[in-house]
Amino acid sequence: MVGPAVPPARTADSPRWARSLRDAGAAAGPDAPAVTDPSLARLPLLADPALVPLMAHRHLAPLASLTPK
Repeated sequence: MVGPAVPPARTADSPRWARSLRDAGAAAGPDAPAVTDPSLARLPLLADPALVPLMAHRHLAPLASLTPK
């Protein structure tokens, strides 16, 4: 497991986040390292999957008026 670099006072958070991603299946495989830096945004969504469509709608809504080129 590879967690993000954090200040010394937050040392316990880094491996906890890596374990959370691993346990949720966000790692590439059971023996693959869970590298949390690129996946940190997944943590709140993994906690409540119902947030995924809501967050997608809210963040992608500004693109709705664009047309394909």
